Order: sequence, then C-alpha cells, then structure tokens
Amino acid sequence: MSRTVRPKWVRALLAVWLAATGSIGLAGAQASVAGAVVEVTPAIAAGDYFTCALDVEGKITCWGDGAAATPPAGTFTDLDAAYLQACAVATDGSITCWGDTHGTAPSEGAFTSVAVGDYHACAIKTDQSLVCWGDNTDGQSSPPGGAFIDVDLGQFHSCAVRADNAVLCWGDNVWGQTNAPTEGVFSSVSAGHVHSCALTSTGSITCWGVIDPPPAGESFEYISTGSWHGCAIGTDGQLTCWGDDESGQASPPSGTFTAVAAGEYHTCALATGGSIECWGANFAGQLNVPGNSLVPVVPGRILESRVGEGYTTADGQAQGIGRLAANSTTELVVAGRLDVPADASAAMLNVTAITPSGGGYLTVFPCGDTKPHTSNVNYSYGDVVANAVLAKIGTGGKVCIYTNTATDIIVDLNGYVPAGGSPTPITPARVLETRSGANDITTDHAYEKIGRRSAGSTTEMTITGRVGVPTDATAVLLNVTAISPSAGGYLTVFPCGETKPHTSNVNYTRGDVVPNAVLAKIGTEGRICIYTNAATDIIVDINAYVPAGGQPDTITPARILESRSGANDIPTDGQYQGIGRRAADTTTELTVTGRAGVPTDATAVLVNVTAITPSANGYLTVYPCGQTRPLTSNVNYAAGHVVPNAVLAKIGAEGKICVYTNAPTDLIVDINGYVD
Repeated sequence: MSRTVRPKWVRALLAVWLAATGSIGLAGAQASVAGAVVEVTPAIAAGDYFTCALDVEGKITCWGDGAAATPPAGTFTDLDAAYLQACAVATDGSITCWGDTHGTAPSEGAFTSVAVGDYHACAIKTDQSLVCWGDNTDGQSSPPGGAFIDVDLGQFHSCAVRADNAVLCWGDNVWGQTNAPTEGVFSSVSAGHVHSCALTSTGSITCWGVIDPPPAGESFEYISTGSWHGCAIGTDGQLTCWGDDESGQASPPSGTFTAVAAGEYHTCALATGGSIECWGANFAGQLNVPGNSLVPVVPGRILESRVGEGYTTADGQAQGIGRLAANSTTELVVAGRLDVPADASAAMLNVTAITPSGGGYLTVFPCGDTKPHTSNVNYSYGDVVANAVLAKIGTGGKVCIYTNTATDIIVDLNGYVPAGGSPTPITPARVLETRSGANDITTDHAYEKIGRRSAGSTTEMTITGRVGVPTDATAVLLNVTAISPSAGGYLTVFPCGETKPHTSNVNYTRGDVVPNAVLAKIGTEGRICIYTNAATDIIVDINAYVPAGGQPDTITPARILESRSGANDIPTDGQYQGIGRRAADTTTELTVTGRAGVPTDATAVLVNVTAITPSANGYLTVYPCGQTRPLTSNVNYAAGHVVPNAVLAKIGAEGKICVYTNAPTDLIVDINGYVD
C-alpha cells in the first residue's frame, strides 16, 4: 500500500541515511549473487505499526511493533509493506514475506518487484507478467493478463500500470476505487483503503474512489498513498500531502525530500540531506528511525575559555577565547564539529563554570532565540560547577551560553540528536518555581510561587500539556535545582504513581544552590514527583521531551553502583555493592547492560554519577570502556563535597562504562534510561 516508484537518482541519497545508522557499509548499488551482479534500488515502505527501509547492500531494517518489524536476514532488491505484513524480492528473484502474512508466496519464477495489501500481495515477474496471492474474496488476487511495469494494492483491490502505460484496477469497487481512468499515459500507481491514485507522464496526479482531491499541477514525480491519505514530491523536492490528518500524518515537515512512504496513521520520507524523517502517530514506535534517536559519542571538548598549556579543545576550535565577561553571551558552533552532523537538532553537552567572580548562573539556549528565563549551571564565587545540558541547536548551527557573572567555562560534547530525532528539544522553559519574588515566575505561570518544600515531602507536578510537551510524551529532560536547603540532603525525581526509588538526582548541603539534569519518566496523569528529605526551595526548567514511542527509553530510576558499605548503601540488584572508596587516578569498570532493564544491545545509558566526600579537589570522567580516556570531565568536585551530574554515557566493550577519578572519593551511580 505504501509502495512507490523510486527514481534511480534517489539511491545514493537514501544510502546516506542508511550508512549513518551504522547498520551497513556502502559498497555501491549492486549486490553479487551466484556470480551475477544484481542492481539494488533502495526503498522505504510503511505498514500500520511499522516502517522498513532497504539499503544499497540489499539489507532490510525495520522499526516499530509487531512481527513485521523484524525483517528476515539476506539480501533483497525490492520491498513493500501494508497493515501487518511486508514482502521483499530477494537477489535471486524469489519472494520472502513476514509478519501477519496471507497466502503463500509463489515458489517458482523470478520476480523484479512486489506490492503488499492488507490481506494479499502481488509481484511482477522478469517477463513482466503479474502473479497475486492471499485473500481473493473480491477478486483482488486475480490479475488480468498482459505485461506490467508497476503494481500497488489497497485493502480489497489492486491496481497496476501496463507496459503500454495504461492503468488497470480490479477487486472490490464499492467506493469506486477500481474505476481507473480509461485514457492517459501513466508512470506509476498507488492504492489506499478505498481509493487509488496514479502519476501521469506529465507529472500530474489523478485519484479515484474516496479520498480528498490531490494537489493540482504537473510538477510531481513521486507519489505514495496510505490508508486514507497521500503524499507527493514535486520536481523541486517539496513534499505535499492530502487526505486524513487526524494524527498529523498529512502535515509534513519543511525541507526537500527524495522519497516518501505513507502508512495508515504515519508517514516517513527521505530528506535531501540523507536523514529519514517520520511524522504522525507513534503509538507503536513506527516513527523511531534507527539512528534518529539520541546518538552517544566519545566525549570531546568543544570550548575552552582558559589560555595556557593543556587548555585545548578536541578540534582546535573555540579554545583560548578568554574569560567570559559578566552579562555576556558566547555563541558556540556545535553542528559540523567532531561527530555532530550539520543538520543535528540538539547536542548533549557538559557545561562547566570555572572560578566565577561571584554568584550567578549560566543559561544555554538556541542562538537566534530570545534568552529564556531559565538556568542550567548555578555557581558561587570561586566554584567549579558542571551540569549536563541537552541544548537545542539554533541558527548557524550554534548554541548560546549566557553568564551573568564573569567566569571561565568549558564545554564537552557527549552526544547529539539527529534531525527529526528523539528526544525533541524545545527552547528552555521554567515549569516550577517555589520562591515568591517578583521575578520568580514560570513560563506559563503554573506552579509558580508555591512555597518552600518541607522536609520529607513530595511535590507532584503536571508536565504534559505544558510549554509544548504533548499529552502522550513519555519522559522529559529537566534541570532541577535545590536552592538554599536548610540542611544536607537530596532530591529524588520519579514518575508519580510509582514507589519512590532508592536513588538521588540532586545532592545538596545547607545553603547550597545545586542544579542537575534529569531524564524524568512521566507517571500517572502526566506528572512527575520530586521528593526532598530536607526543607528547600526548588526550581525546574525543561529542555526537551521524549515523544510517545521515542528514545531514550526511560526506566524507574535504579542504583547500579555504590562504593560505600553502610546498611542502606545497596544497589537495586545487589551488584557493585560496597566495592570500596575509589583511589586517586583509578578507573572503575561498571557493567550496565543486562541490568535494571537495560538490554544487552543498548548503545548508551543516561546515568546520574555522584562523587561523595572526595579527599581533594578533582573530577570524574565517564567514557566507554575499551577506548582511550578523553580529555573531558563530567563531575567537578571540591574536597568534602557531594557533587552529582547527569551523564549520557556511551557503552563500551563488554557492555561497560568506565568512571575515572583523579582524587580519592566514594561513588554512586544511578540509571534513568538508555538508548538502543
């Protein structure tokens, strides 16, 4: 149903995305089979709950839910999908189908292309004859004789373009979906539930059956129709969609595209830059393109304001730029540096203020936007304070960093979000403010001036349906700050409706101002809960959300390492318990896969790493085991302090992350989510 004709010129562009996922290598657009060379045309196809793509090496990658989201091994030359099933043409010309299949694919003959409907399928042989199988209640699997160049299937009907460029349809015609035009020259056809559309040789679109009228004009060269909507790409690369838009499936993003596949409630398209963008419903993860979620990288320094030997960045840019003046904003190019693609939408950064001249804060925001009323790093005179930030990238591929007091800063890169990927970054917004000053407000004026939180209390905060967070979001990336607590203690952020876990997100001492980034799973009624064991003021800012079915996958927070040996110093699963204070200049290897719900094939974890009463000033560096320790830091601590920070940690050899400390310290690690 989602099958489209794929012009040869799009092949290399589709290959760009498929290579970027890391799942294939690019050996060209041919596959060798039994001594022969078979041309492979990259393809994208959408069912109801899943999407599949075929790469230039003939391998299929699928995402979403159901049996059809698990493709077969092997190499293939063509692909199609509809409802709960998918089929592909193997490089030897045979047909393979998977998912909720109907009927038996032909075992004899060689085929060049395949089309899939809800309950039947058809394929064109090398001699251009047409074979169908599956449900034939309405005659949809009884094709006419003759030679054909294209075929596509609806729910209970079929359409094809003959070798003489006429279009024919057969099967159920209750809604006029088989009333194909008797005149005209056609190049391709696409069928939905109760409609059909065809592309003429002059670039116009004609449709019949029940569907909204297609766009006018003669400038189209690519069409795809889903169950109740259609999309077409013009000669200028612009994408136009029409029909049902209940889930946003007919509201494409801006940009230029080279291929499109329309499903029932979602659509996916290949952007000119090589990324695949999907939109519409995501209840089964059908929008979660592999490689389109948060991508971890080996940490690298991308800004260093200090001047001197050793004060360098990984690529030599933005180093030695000088101490930042009070009330100044620094523009930092992120896109196109290290491993960040030019069209990335956000970057996962660790931002550190070094020996500020007074108390104050840093605000990180997309360049080109107005500076928001939020903070990411809160510091005092002479501090060295770090915090993780998921920073939306603005104009010119830049993020902006504002400081209200003179300070040095360093910025390290830990990951990025590809264009159209998850989580979805937003311009930072304040969503909770307990204080009652004139400027102590939230962006939407909800949960503002609610009063200091008492010791042992839990604050429930609605987060969905506010400041751009959809009602079906599964998690949010927050910056949570404890302000002047009455005693030492901690904050724990967890999904409302669940038992408070034995973890911490913000560890504070009396009178501190301590922020930390938190990936917070959303609980009942769209709420997150914040527990404090000492009286304190709290502010909460939001930087991004995870859409339904998106990544990172969130879990109920769990402790996975505890160096101390007290009665209550127990990790959730009992592993890495009481392992002892970490010595200076040592590296601790920590297994994270296969624990606390993290799958063995996860690529990264979102952890909260805390240094507890170090013996001297220093830092922690978290990096993938098996790789050289990078010149970066995640937690910067002073002697005797308790300092946490959130970390997007790329997983290394044997499912482990490594934690280096340059001074003796106790250490705890809590996990909040993972990327697979």
